[in-house]
Amino acid sequence: CRRLPSLPSRSSCPMSAVGSSTSKEVLWSLFDVLKGSCLCALFVLGGGWQLYAETHRQLVTLRQWDPRFFFMVSITLLHALFSLVLSPFFMLCDHLGWFSAYKLHRSERMRPTRGLMVEALVEAVLGTLVITPFAAWALYPTFVKFGGEVMPVVRPPFVQSWVDFCLSELTNQFLFYWFHRIFHHRSLYKAIHKKHHRFVGTVAPASEFAHPLEAIFANTLPVILYSVVRGVHLCVFLVWLFWRVEETYEAHSGFCFSDSFLGRLGLLNGRKAVLHDWHHTENRGNYGTGMIFDGLFGTAEPFMKAGGWKAYKERALNQRGSASGGDHHDTGRDKENGKSK
Repeated sequence: CRRLPSLPSRSSCPMSAVGSSTSKEVLWSLFDVLKGSCLCALFVLGGGWQLYAETHRQLVTLRQWDPRFFFMVSITLLHALFSLVLSPFFMLCDHLGWFSAYKLHRSERMRPTRGLMVEALVEAVLGTLVITPFAAWALYPTFVKFGGEVMPVVRPPFVQSWVDFCLSELTNQFLFYWFHRIFHHRSLYKAIHKKHHRFVGTVAPASEFAHPLEAIFANTLPVILYSVVRGVHLCVFLVWLFWRVEETYEAHSGFCFSDSFLGRLGLLNGRKAVLHDWHHTENRGNYGTGMIFDGLFGTAEPFMKAGGWKAYKERALNQRGSASGGDHHDTGRDKENGKSK
């Protein structure tokens, strides 16, 4: 497909080209899983394990914290780092125009109302300070029952950690894809998933703005299932949660940092931000956190026919600040969800 300032028409992308481009996206997503898992395993191998061991020594060994309380506080603070620190930072960047070169286009209809933002922020605070501690406290017995360790006795080998991160990510992508796709079915969309799609143009507080059933089955279960059943060490679990939650907030931030210095080093998730931004603006396809399962199950086709992530990124960055072009009403978007996916 020829690269144009705006999204190319569907007819400009032959099916063979779409299939080839989709295959490349699937391979890129697989590489991204391997790369991210390797970086996480290297962090555990390096300073991550020492940092965890020293923190555990200071709080559990010396100050006699209960291991269950330590488990709860660790997960709650990690969640708060993103919901109460990174998310407001993205909002501040948006308000002050920082990193405007990486800001994706937002027309008037894509900007959330003040009331919607307040609703999302209140839910974020309650979710972080009330629901997360309660859920972590309740999860601890199951975590321990399956062999999860809290004591920093022996550092997990690099290969073991790398495999655990890979399988955690693949499990998450597979389960999230299917639960997300199911919630787009006409019988469930309006009652459950419509709440999340009230944000047409995503912002960081929208990351976890969801119906309780979606929060459990799409946002939580896919993330924790492998780690809990596998019985990974708490240090590995926390690093995995850091990777996953950071990716979620960046993907909803409304910024694409793929051309930044850190983005070019492969340390940020600009590509995924574009994929998910398209999902919110078009409300179809791109159900996964990457393109592996969208590619395998045929739901990447609309996005790829439209030119893929590069075409969308170019249009979104070139048109930022403009309210013209490509607007359509929510009713039209919701009709897509009246079809069986």
